[in-house]
Amino acid sequence: MIDNIEVRKLSPDEENNILANGKKMQQKGNYFISLNNTKETSPAKSLCGLLILKEGKLIFPDIKTMTGKQRTVSYIPVDDVSDIVQELLEIIENR
Repeated sequence: MIDNIEVRKLSPDEENNILANGKKMQQKGNYFISLNNTKETSPAKSLCGLLILKEGKLIFPDIKTMTGKQRTVSYIPVDDVSDIVQELLEIIENR
């Protein structure tokens, strides 16, 4: 479902705008999902994340950059993925 989504890297300014300087991360209705890529043999390489904002945006944080002192690098889809977001929300909210 999400493995063929083309993404682009967010600049720090874009990330601040999308996340309202982090305020959107604290709102109810968002989902942060940790995923494992079963195609990877290394546990460190297999871990990836997905953030679904309640307004329907997908953000893919680079988990490897979350542990350092630098900012977390994030990516967003290049194309409209609202149908995928809706499908993911249905799966999450109906479990």
